[in-house]
Amino acid sequence: MPEPQSKEDVRRLIGMLNYLSPYIPNMSAVTAPIRDLLKKETQFSWLPEHERAFQTVKQILSAELLLKLYDESKKTEQRWFQIEKELLAIVFAAERFHQYIYGKEVEVESDHKPLETILKKPIENASPRLQLMLLRLLRYKLDVKYVPGTKLYIADALSRAYSAPETAHSVTEIPEMELRIHGLVMSLPMSEMRLTQLKEATKEDETLCRLKATIEKGWPARRKSAEPSIRQYWGIRDELHVAEHLIFKGERVVIPSCMRADVLKKVHEMHLGIEKCKARARASMYWPGMTNDIEEMITKCPTCAKFKPRNKKEPLMPHDVPDRPWSEIGADIFFFGGRPHLVVVEYFSKYPEVCRLQTSTASCVIEHLKPIYARHGIPDILVADNMPFASSEMRTFAAEWDFEIKPSSPEYRQSNGQSERMIGTVKQLMRKALEESKDIHLALLEYRNTPVAGLKYSPAQLLMSRMLKDKIPVTSELLAPKVAEDAYRALKARQRKQKAYYDRGTKPLSKLNVGDSVRVRLGRRDWTPAVVTQLHSAPRSYLVTTENGRVYRWNRRVINSSAEPPPVVLAAQEETPAVPNVPGSQASTPVGLTQQEGTPQQPSLPDPEVQTTPVRASTRLRRQPLWMADYVTP
Repeated sequence: MPEPQSKEDVRRLIGMLNYLSPYIPNMSAVTAPIRDLLKKETQFSWLPEHERAFQTVKQILSAELLLKLYDESKKTEQRWFQIEKELLAIVFAAERFHQYIYGKEVEVESDHKPLETILKKPIENASPRLQLMLLRLLRYKLDVKYVPGTKLYIADALSRAYSAPETAHSVTEIPEMELRIHGLVMSLPMSEMRLTQLKEATKEDETLCRLKATIEKGWPARRKSAEPSIRQYWGIRDELHVAEHLIFKGERVVIPSCMRADVLKKVHEMHLGIEKCKARARASMYWPGMTNDIEEMITKCPTCAKFKPRNKKEPLMPHDVPDRPWSEIGADIFFFGGRPHLVVVEYFSKYPEVCRLQTSTASCVIEHLKPIYARHGIPDILVADNMPFASSEMRTFAAEWDFEIKPSSPEYRQSNGQSERMIGTVKQLMRKALEESKDIHLALLEYRNTPVAGLKYSPAQLLMSRMLKDKIPVTSELLAPKVAEDAYRALKARQRKQKAYYDRGTKPLSKLNVGDSVRVRLGRRDWTPAVVTQLHSAPRSYLVTTENGRVYRWNRRVINSSAEPPPVVLAAQEETPAVPNVPGSQASTPVGLTQQEGTPQQPSLPDPEVQTTPVRASTRLRRQPLWMADYVTP
């Protein structure tokens, strides 16, 4: 350091000496000649007496009493990580200035960025040595902020010329804390034999041996300088420590690679969900990629896949609002009082037609559809469930009368939602009419004359452009024909609003490809392994083949994607139990409604999409029904 050339240089020198005054004996007497130069009436003049005082100060600062060469043979702080040294500096400063900072909020500036994060984490996540120092800092209100070293002028300069404190500070002042550190191994939830096995596996694991040596020796300054096999631990290097031949990340033991598969099985032994298993594992163990390993194991678990809950609802895909009445209708069969009934609902006006059937065969349904078509006209599209509307007789009728049959997706009644909803409404009307011995036809008339929810027009007005005369008094002017000109726009707005409400809480499901391994729910059974064999033309529909060779058409809602290997599909056998279908009375009854007491069991409607052969007694002739000749069987 050159001698001062002005009063400004003298002030700078005195400022530094004041900071170092605790280490300079008799500083006032030694620096008195130099401080005299700062008096107002004194003109700056550097004399020999000032030079002698300046040299004396330099000799004191450079004497062995204050500055010593680094002795690497000493054990004190020999294997400390950089983060531990940086935190020790904060501990030293806090305890040194205890009288000034105790009970106050103090901001600490440090050029070691990891400290800013470590001090915000729970103490148990830190290494034992850091834990001891953090415990010593608990009595202070410190807020550590990261500041680049280039801006820590005095602290950075003095860190390169520090002196030993008058009283040695040891990080082992609290013996009970040492017991806590050793308790990490003693409190591991495992038997002595298992603990010994874990220690032996850690010793035999080459990666963990390298990691242990690096922890004890100290990490390099850069990630590239670390061995490739342990670079995956670089991000958590400040949390790793060794205790009794085991490696810990905070309080979590690092599992050797040879034991991870066995540990995963124990974590998922009771088949808890993914999040539960991850939380259980994270509480006591660690290895790189542990979360992904748990997720992969559970997604491939056949037991969990078998009892998996149903998929969440997908965003609504409504039918387009027809541009004219009676262009698209829906039909379905329901049972009431032990008798089958046919309901037909018009998609534009929501106008219902209800007929009682003798049987639920295709020929009987056709005989009741013809009068309806004769009254209102032939529709362009008929949306209906599969049987009997997918039979060859019904297809012949559709071809002769020039309309298209659009089958709904099996096990997904929502695809024919207009008919299903109308069935619930009609059955309610029939129950109430039966309760009071009223005519059901009058109830249907009232419904057709009542405005549709959200609109000012009734189904009759939307379909026929006029009100129907009923038992309620009405003027002739109101019964006169009047076209509902703004009906289409109102129906579109109503549909958009309904979709917006429905889509809340829905989630699109991923698309499936041919060959994907999946699980399907057959009726009310558990999820069954299957494989996607074909993409269906209907939206969100797929053809899947189960292990026994049966082919089904299912909606994506009732298909669960699986990480399991695709099942081995066996050849179709003649004597295979048929999958029970949901009876029509149950499938078409709204949630919350039960079948009337005394009503006989309703026959189930066969599903043409399931190519099966019913099981018969072994003594009877097994023959495929004629109606199945139109379908491809596996």
